[in-house]
Amino acid sequence: MLRKMILAHILLSLAIPIAISANVPEAPAQLSAAQIVERNVAARGGLQAWRAVQTMSYSGKMDAGGKQTYNCRL
Repeated sequence: MLRKMILAHILLSLAIPIAISANVPEAPAQLSAAQIVERNVAARGGLQAWRAVQTMSYSGKMDAGGKQTYNCRL
Protein backbone atom coordinates (compact mmCIF):
# COMPACT_ATOMS: atom_id res chain seq x y z
CA MET A 1 0.00 0.00 0.00
CA LEU A 2 2.78 2.43 0.93
CA ARG A 3 4.69 1.56 -2.24
CA LYS A 4 1.63 2.30 -4.36
CA MET A 5 1.20 5.69 -2.67
CA ILE A 6 4.87 6.56 -3.14
CA LEU A 7 4.75 5.47 -6.79
CA ALA A 8 1.59 7.51 -7.38
CA HIS A 9 3.21 10.54 -5.76
CA ILE A 10 6.34 10.22 -7.91
CA LEU A 11 4.33 9.81 -11.12
CA LEU A 12 2.13 12.76 -10.25
CA SER A 13 5.12 14.96 -9.41
CA LEU A 14 6.62 14.11 -12.81
CA ALA A 15 3.37 14.49 -14.76
CA ILE A 16 2.42 17.96 -13.49
CA PRO A 17 5.47 19.83 -14.90
CA ILE A 18 5.07 18.00 -18.22
CA ALA A 19 1.41 19.00 -18.42
CA ILE A 20 2.21 22.61 -17.56
CA SER A 21 5.01 22.83 -20.12
CA ALA A 22 2.70 21.45 -22.81
CA ASN A 23 0.48 24.54 -22.47
CA VAL A 24 3.33 27.03 -22.96
CA PRO A 25 2.85 28.95 -26.22
CA GLU A 26 5.56 29.14 -28.83
CA ALA A 27 8.27 31.76 -28.40
CA PRO A 28 7.40 35.05 -30.10
CA ALA A 29 9.33 36.23 -33.12
CA GLN A 30 12.59 38.05 -32.43
CA LEU A 31 12.10 41.80 -32.26
CA SER A 32 14.65 44.53 -32.69
CA ALA A 33 15.21 47.08 -29.94
CA ALA A 34 13.47 49.74 -32.04
CA GLN A 35 10.39 47.54 -32.46
CA ILE A 36 10.24 46.87 -28.72
CA VAL A 37 10.43 50.61 -27.98
CA GLU A 38 7.74 51.38 -30.59
CA ARG A 39 5.37 48.82 -29.10
CA ASN A 40 6.03 50.03 -25.56
CA VAL A 41 5.36 53.66 -26.49
CA ALA A 42 2.18 52.68 -28.38
CA ALA A 43 0.94 50.59 -25.45
CA ARG A 44 1.39 53.57 -23.11
CA GLY A 45 -0.61 56.07 -25.15
CA GLY A 46 1.77 57.17 -27.90
CA LEU A 47 4.72 59.51 -28.20
CA GLN A 48 2.65 62.69 -27.73
CA ALA A 49 1.27 61.39 -24.43
CA TRP A 50 4.81 60.63 -23.22
CA ARG A 51 6.00 64.09 -24.18
CA ALA A 52 3.09 65.63 -22.24
CA VAL A 53 4.14 63.95 -18.97
CA GLN A 54 5.31 66.49 -16.40
CA THR A 55 6.02 64.27 -13.38
CA MET A 56 6.11 60.58 -12.48
CA SER A 57 5.96 58.88 -9.10
CA TYR A 58 6.54 55.31 -8.00
CA SER A 59 5.56 53.68 -4.75
CA GLY A 60 6.05 50.25 -3.26
CA LYS A 61 7.53 48.21 -0.44
CA MET A 62 11.16 47.26 -0.02
CA ASP A 63 12.43 44.30 1.94
CA ALA A 64 16.10 44.61 2.84
CA GLY A 65 16.41 41.10 4.27
CA GLY A 66 15.68 41.99 7.89
CA LYS A 67 12.53 41.68 9.93
CA GLN A 68 11.38 45.22 9.19
CA THR A 69 9.74 46.30 5.92
CA TYR A 70 10.31 49.85 4.70
CA ASN A 71 7.74 51.75 2.64
CA CYS A 72 9.34 53.70 -0.20
CA ARG A 73 7.98 56.51 -2.29
CA LEU A 74 10.03 57.87 -5.17
